[in-house]
Amino acid sequence: MKHIKKIVTAALFMSLALGVHNASAEASFKDVPPSHWANNAIQSAVSKGYFKGYSDGTFKPNAPVSREEFAVLMARVSSNDQVNSSVELKDVTGRWSETGVTEAVAKGFVNGNTYAVNGFKPQQEITRVEMVRWMVSGLQVKDGDYSIAVSDTMNTIVPVAEFYKGGLSEKDYGVISVALGTGLMNGYSDGKFNPNKTTTRAEVAAILLRYEQVQDKQPEDYGQLKEMREIGLTGSNMYTMGIKARKQTYGTVMDFANTRGKIHDFVRKNGTFTLENLIVVDPLKKESLYYKMFVTEEDNRTKVGQNKDDFLLFTLFKATPKVAIKNWAEQWTYTQNFYTWTYMYQTKGQDLYGYPHLPMSTEKFSELIPANIETSYWGYYFIEKSGGFRVGFGGANGLDLYTE
Repeated sequence: MKHIKKIVTAALFMSLALGVHNASAEASFKDVPPSHWANNAIQSAVSKGYFKGYSDGTFKPNAPVSREEFAVLMARVSSNDQVNSSVELKDVTGRWSETGVTEAVAKGFVNGNTYAVNGFKPQQEITRVEMVRWMVSGLQVKDGDYSIAVSDTMNTIVPVAEFYKGGLSEKDYGVISVALGTGLMNGYSDGKFNPNKTTTRAEVAAILLRYEQVQDKQPEDYGQLKEMREIGLTGSNMYTMGIKARKQTYGTVMDFANTRGKIHDFVRKNGTFTLENLIVVDPLKKESLYYKMFVTEEDNRTKVGQNKDDFLLFTLFKATPKVAIKNWAEQWTYTQNFYTWTYMYQTKGQDLYGYPHLPMSTEKFSELIPANIETSYWGYYFIEKSGGFRVGFGGANGLDLYTE
């Protein structure tokens, strides 16, 4: 009798936590009007049995999701085999979520050892970065190539504001890159990822449907993830974007990694610089994560990317001139634009994402680039999408970029 009571009690709590209303795809909830941004996702997630509504006819779309709730949801949506050995999470034993959390552990989403010491804390609201860790862990169990994708992107440029402004742990670069590159998770309009923000039931409904699709695909199916992987491995996404490189004066075909971090002289021998990263952006692909980071539709004050027949080239330099470069005219004279790709440009992305760049005006500064001090900045140039146009950088030991 006690055993039956325990099962009934667990079922009751499970119903209260994730909902009890057995709705169909056509069901309507009093608090989810047709105009709600997640209406379709909510209806679909309910019809597939991932979520349920509540007995009072509501869905509570703005309610936060706890760790145990998300674990149960991932166990439901996942097609993973149960391969991991069970780890007892003492503070889950006897709770409504025990079976679902145990399944989430077995399917590879939750690393039980992570919570073995301090407890799983099942009622704690789950954060966005924790969700990412769980989902990508599940993908890695499903397809080992996702483990390689995580490794490849550990040194990439993560296209979120926290990458430069702080607030993102380096250990999460890979998993967040996979989540962004596959579309599992998105950043916000201000460029932030908000890793420590909690997530609502409406947001999770949309995420579950995305995961349902991603789990049956491979990392190679996602172009933006391929870009981030190439950047992580070589410093540039140029080959993914269709740009080739070779030693100058039409030499051996190479990639950006061959010149990355190597010291080059300015053309006039008045300083040195290194090239750290090269990000290629197609102005026609406004949904691109790097378009949003470097260009942005709003407040594009220097009209970057107006010529749709060009690829945009954003290069991270570390420059150390022997004499102070006081303004943009001197920047051209001393460094030679074609070898450092630095047109004047200004976009809202510079402010939103916080990456280093040269100011448009030196009115507030005595100099553009100080002498004998290494200065990092993202420069901007372009290359034609076709026609064999080439751009050289790095002097005698550098590369030519070209398109065909």
